[in-house]
Amino acid sequence: MPRVARDISETKIYHIMSRALNKQTLYDDEQDFLYFLKLLKEVKNETHFELYAYCIMTNHYHLLLKEHDVKISAIMNKINSRYANYYNLKNGRTGYVFNDRFHSESVDNSSYLFRCARYIHQNPVKVGLCDKTYNYKFSSIHAYRRQKGNYLKLVDTDFINKNFKSNEFASWNDLESHDRCMDIANNKLSDKEVTNILYKLMKVDNKKEFLKKSEAEQMYYIIKLIDMSIPLKQLSRVTGHSYYKLQKLRRGKVGNVTKLTYKP
Repeated sequence: MPRVARDISETKIYHIMSRALNKQTLYDDEQDFLYFLKLLKEVKNETHFELYAYCIMTNHYHLLLKEHDVKISAIMNKINSRYANYYNLKNGRTGYVFNDRFHSESVDNSSYLFRCARYIHQNPVKVGLCDKTYNYKFSSIHAYRRQKGNYLKLVDTDFINKNFKSNEFASWNDLESHDRCMDIANNKLSDKEVTNILYKLMKVDNKKEFLKKSEAEQMYYIIKLIDMSIPLKQLSRVTGHSYYKLQKLRRGKVGNVTKLTYKP
């Protein structure tokens, strides 16, 4: 099956996630986490990307960055190949370390950028590693807590901070949220189960009744399923709306798709 072309960001800002092969452990101890951060700084100096958020988990990591002259594919190749060399040498092994392709999505407006950053910072909270974002050591949230934790001066905080009052962004990251910023979750619901949930919310009995509803009303309820972490590809199959239209809906991009006029 041919690969789907990457979504190109008009703003050159991307949310990126890269995961270990077979979900194996990427970072076994603090030395590994610190090495990765130093490597990130090294590649940042070489390629001049801006970094707005990051979180390093045990078997994957998230970045929120803006490319300049060097494209994200080249940036990611530098990061992953160099860390793989380090990981293999340290552990006396050979072969692949990361999945062959990193995940990326374009970030086209400031509202979605803020939500992506919060989604990244809340990763450790969502999986139960800590109760507050600032209680996890290896994320960029510390860079936004009055600049006290900007390790290696890695994070470009001004871009986000200028939109918030002093320390407000750091506090906003610990508000309960249902941010859904990348279509990579392993959803256990079947298409039929998702369809039943949608139809129950909309109080319709079948697809014919669903299609009679206005697009604004359909989108209103699809957003609710997005908030439940239902993958966009599955929602596209269930509803008949294109994946790219649903991407725009999730990002809150201004346009006919998201200027909803429906009021329940």
